[in-house]
Amino acid sequence: MFGGVVNSCIDKNGMYHNNLGQFAEKSDNQPINVDTKILIPISFTWEEYNKYKDKNKVEKTYNNNIKGHFIEHKTIGKIYFYDIGLEETEYRNRRKNYYILTKIDKIIENSEYDRTEPPKHKRDDDIKCFHILYGKIQLPSKTQILIITIAEDTKGKKYYYYKPISTEKRKEPYYLRSSH
Repeated sequence: MFGGVVNSCIDKNGMYHNNLGQFAEKSDNQPINVDTKILIPISFTWEEYNKYKDKNKVEKTYNNNIKGHFIEHKTIGKIYFYDIGLEETEYRNRRKNYYILTKIDKIIENSEYDRTEPPKHKRDDDIKCFHILYGKIQLPSKTQILIITIAEDTKGKKYYYYKPISTEKRKEPYYLRSSH
């Protein structure tokens, strides 16, 4: 256990999620069993998936429809969307999963909360904790589970990044795909 209570990093209901008033340090840092959770999938059509392989189209959609807005997550509260999401996604995913940004607000809003963790090392920024969430996206040919990390700073600002952690392929008849 981490010693002491971290008063400033609790959910919007004032609750610690290990029910001990402390953050538990996970040695294995394994995700929740997503098979037992009901994750609401956010769908992408083939047209959307193919359109958003272009970084410029993704950034335009993000800037016009998501940036500057916020969602209310049922456990951790308001999450505002900034440019940092674009930067973190490009850095961590190397554009491979950039298309996800076009619906990141819906994905986070419908995600399931797993846990909140303190930083594991001394930080030079103001990040005080990390909220770990799981989301699900549905493509015509596969379903992906995402781990979404929301970093929260001492002023209450929240920054996100995500990474696909598992994929379940679906057999889709070739003739249903829009790109042959």
